[in-house]
Amino acid sequence: MHGKWNCDIIPPPEDLLATRKREERAIDNMDMDVNATHGNTERSLDNDEERPYLLLVKGADSSMTTILNKNNPRNAELWPIFQRELEAMAQQGLRTLVMGQRYLSEREVREWLPSFHEAQCSMHNRMERLHRVYAMLEKEVDLVGTTAVEDRLQDGVPETIKFFLEAEIVVWMLTGDKRETAVTIAGTSGLIDPQFEDCVFHLDVAEASLQFNSVTEAAADTTLWESLQEQIREAVRKCNTSDEIYGSTRTVVLVVDGRTLDIIFTDVTCTREFFEIGIRCRSAVCCRMTPLQKAKVVRMFQKNTSSVALAVGDGANDVSMIQESHIGVGIMGLEGSQAELASDYAIPKFRFLKRLLVVHGRFALYRDAHCITFSLYKNVVLCTGLATYAFFCGFSGMILVESWLLAMFNLFFCSLQPLALGIFDKDVDDELAESTPSLYPALAREHMFFSWSYILKWLCDGVLDGLALFFVISTPWQNGTNYTRTVQLLLKIMERYFS
Repeated sequence: MHGKWNCDIIPPPEDLLATRKREERAIDNMDMDVNATHGNTERSLDNDEERPYLLLVKGADSSMTTILNKNNPRNAELWPIFQRELEAMAQQGLRTLVMGQRYLSEREVREWLPSFHEAQCSMHNRMERLHRVYAMLEKEVDLVGTTAVEDRLQDGVPETIKFFLEAEIVVWMLTGDKRETAVTIAGTSGLIDPQFEDCVFHLDVAEASLQFNSVTEAAADTTLWESLQEQIREAVRKCNTSDEIYGSTRTVVLVVDGRTLDIIFTDVTCTREFFEIGIRCRSAVCCRMTPLQKAKVVRMFQKNTSSVALAVGDGANDVSMIQESHIGVGIMGLEGSQAELASDYAIPKFRFLKRLLVVHGRFALYRDAHCITFSLYKNVVLCTGLATYAFFCGFSGMILVESWLLAMFNLFFCSLQPLALGIFDKDVDDELAESTPSLYPALAREHMFFSWSYILKWLCDGVLDGLALFFVISTPWQNGTNYTRTVQLLLKIMERYFS
């Protein structure tokens, strides 16, 4: 296929319909499952009368390179052209794929089908066995063409990410796109500030590691490992230089691919250094990521930073990442409902994530903290009064109040207050919380609403209030007055204050 086709896909996709001479023919098509782990996204076997079987494959250029037919001179001629086109399209923020094909004989397919059916019906390690079976056919593929799809950002994405960064929330972007596409999207969404484009730092040993059969072999190579260590040291110097020039390291953006991350994760010290750099930076862009790699990054981030991680995604490739994180948020969209079903919270648009965090998240923390501390407070007040009365009675066992009143204290007298605090209480207005990023960092940095000092303050208030109530009530008794005069005195005080 020569030339370019530009398709603007708007449902219904009439622009994708190809017209040709009408002729009747029967085509047997067998689709195979997605292999997102290895980057090949779709396969199918077509059967016609002239050539028994045609294998169609499409996937990322990095994965398609390994299965190309090296003996076909046409592939060698087209690949440099494809590379230039893919790079140009990626710089425009388009998501690219490479398409390939291979003709199969009927004997090859008949010999392969039993292995495929056996792997498909396997109860143990089904996906691994399917991947091995797919690899039996995914070889010596000829190039057909490339595709580029514009994945437009939703409304409000740049503004939402800008708010998160100003609120000192560490934002990482995990994507399966190639490096150029990921960097372009990061710039469009606001992760990369155009004023600090010189602060974008790349960690990349992926190309150098392709000569090795596995990540373990690549990590064992001295030259490659020294190159990676030098890049990490250079990233530290980049953060230090940014701190000196701009007064903050929150201008540096770290860009790394999935292959390089796998090599980094083979060493504990290198992993810890990587996440220390990532926390100091404005953001990190992880490209060429498989679903399992996304989940691994989230898991290692939580382990090495001891931070609370929230993962947000909208597709099936994000399910493992969402399930691995402390809090998973799924975006309802056109890519299916897998992410929505696997998440803790589901939102229709990405921009609603800001309100979920800074309004509902803030109020949930505030209300839960006050509900718990008030429950402790009211019982401390009661116990303080009882303990003080026991001291004045010489610990004789005389009760201050009847047992049924003690039972009604939490059941009736103080039952609605914690409920009201947990439902209606708020420290700031919704609009103020949603428009002021500086209000958010203190929640985590200063532990405003739920810390030991905060709980101790409530407990001390409970002790003081309990003592005050006891002595206010017991003073008339100490002066020789009876119960009636005490009640009359309290009624006069109430009448004076409320009349």
